[in-house]
Amino acid sequence: MNTFKQSAIEILKKAKTPLHYNKITRQALELGILETEGANPERTMNAVITVDINTKADGSDFIRTGRGIFALNINYLRSKDRSIQRSSP
Repeated sequence: MNTFKQSAIEILKKAKTPLHYNKITRQALELGILETEGANPERTMNAVITVDINTKADGSDFIRTGRGIFALNINYLRSKDRSIQRSSP
């Protein structure tokens, strides 16, 4: 099962558009890629994404596009893809 962060990345990759954290959480739960027994999974999703942005700044997997709305940080993900391709045999 995925973590909140992994789930958010997967949902945002599929969406290819910014989404509110409530929608990210709902889709992750509906698709079965996220399981939680927490009382407020939406709040947890918001916190996980926000902490990632606040601690990693430009190096975060995410960007904030509006209040509670997030998208993937394309520049950072592209650099990750390049490093994976370089290390592949």
